[in-house]
Amino acid sequence: MEDLPPALRAACHRQGADRIGHRYVYGRLHWDQPSATITARFDSFTRGKFGHPGEARNLTLREGARIQTFPDNFQFLGSQEEIAAQIGNAVPPRLGAALGKAIAAALRSDTDGQLVQSKIRTAPSLFALR
Repeated sequence: MEDLPPALRAACHRQGADRIGHRYVYGRLHWDQPSATITARFDSFTRGKFGHPGEARNLTLREGARIQTFPDNFQFLGSQEEIAAQIGNAVPPRLGAALGKAIAAALRSDTDGQLVQSKIRTAPSLFALR
């Protein structure tokens, strides 16, 4: 919210983020900084720091998808709200690929003599809540 001049803020937000606690609304992305986390409602300027870094507008669905590393030819289906949720709730494809490769490499490095298949069956126990 602090990125937006007070005159352009909604009346309820003109007091400043320190006073009302809404630090991450009406924000703008920056060209030279990491993006804010893309959420299921990133298509709304009021839901976070989802303002375009150089233009007076929200990010488009395609821009949010690019930040999440979806290729430009990936087709989403549904309404604008549904597509924003698909993009915001997704594991970014490049992150998923990197995790998949790391898990596959760990399963291939069979140092204890067990079969890879037995490691695959026990892998979910690594993520169990304790």
